[in-house]
Amino acid sequence: MLIGYNQICINPTKPTIHVGIFNEKNPILNVRGDLYARCLRLKSDDHNLIILAFDSLGISKDIQRIFESKIKEVIKEDVTFIFSSTHTHYAPSLCNVNNLINVDQTYMEYTVKKVALMIKNCHLVDKNIYVNYSWEQFDHVGKPRINNKSSDQVYGGVLSFYDDHARIGNIVFYNCHPTTPQGYANYFTSEFPGSAVERLIRKYPKEFFIYLQGADGDISTRLNRRSNNYDEITRLGNLLALHFIKLMNRNANLKQRILTIDHVQEQFDVNVQLKPYKEILSDKLDQYTEKELIELSFGEKFVNVMKDKIIDTQTSVTFNCLDLAGYRLIFNPFELFSDYNRYINKDQTLLVCYSQGLIGYLTQPKNKHISYEYYIELQTEEDKQNVISKIKAYNQKSFFTK
Repeated sequence: MLIGYNQICINPTKPTIHVGIFNEKNPILNVRGDLYARCLRLKSDDHNLIILAFDSLGISKDIQRIFESKIKEVIKEDVTFIFSSTHTHYAPSLCNVNNLINVDQTYMEYTVKKVALMIKNCHLVDKNIYVNYSWEQFDHVGKPRINNKSSDQVYGGVLSFYDDHARIGNIVFYNCHPTTPQGYANYFTSEFPGSAVERLIRKYPKEFFIYLQGADGDISTRLNRRSNNYDEITRLGNLLALHFIKLMNRNANLKQRILTIDHVQEQFDVNVQLKPYKEILSDKLDQYTEKELIELSFGEKFVNVMKDKIIDTQTSVTFNCLDLAGYRLIFNPFELFSDYNRYINKDQTLLVCYSQGLIGYLTQPKNKHISYEYYIELQTEEDKQNVISKIKAYNQKSFFTK
């Protein structure tokens, strides 16, 4: 098995605006908590894979194709790419989404060149690779932001890689939405995911770390954070890093599996349509808190902005299932609610969002709680059931032996 890892800083070099804050108009350049792109290369007789993780809101499919073309041109190899993002709202745009978010062309071109160089300099070495995985429920950083909802689907996990039983790196996983600062913070940041990885790298400088973001659409730091400043980002990052260290230590005492690779990529169609905001909400306003009412007003603004831009249609989404020695990583483009974790076996499966394109929210199936996320999601109940069917299928142990 050939394996390689590299990372590169992708801080902007020219003033631009946050991608995930609507109505933001003031370009900035200040960075607190560097933005990175990181890659893990895995190459066997049958597979040549590159997993890319960006400190970014997300990378849309059209921009991903530009990255892929440039990288292949530089490395001159036929390779399979899996793109993923940490979904920080405090990064320049690498996506085009529904005529609402537009790519920062200058930043995109700059980042493409840097990432291609990073992968070119990612040297593969022949190793006897073993892996194991641990997870545990953990809501000290994030909890559901919908009233009275349980935290039982909020958890962290670590997939550790070993060279003849000496640990060489880790994929770390959590499902909390990184929106700790004030909406109009005057800096870019990798947020608590970046802070957690930074602490891990300081403690284990000879190991690699790839951060993957889970089903966090309804999970926020809102109920845990003490403030909205950068010190709070660091505090939450440290808490998460300590959780990962606990799991890494647990992995060290588990039986390891020799690394094998299987991979499948599938596309299917989903609907794109807006909901009738006024018709649904008119008789329910007294059920919501002041904070929720503010968010619902945001949902109304979104619908009003998008109603002349979105035509009811279908679009194609891409799912990737990567099997590493029986551990499944299901990469999907949605901002799934944590309820979708109920359809996986957490001992063997990670549900990774913001991957292979960026679509937007997918609230829980048969949703009875009307929130702004519900209003701005663009898919139907049928789409949700199709997504659940995909997740369940990939989670079956026999999937790759059919």
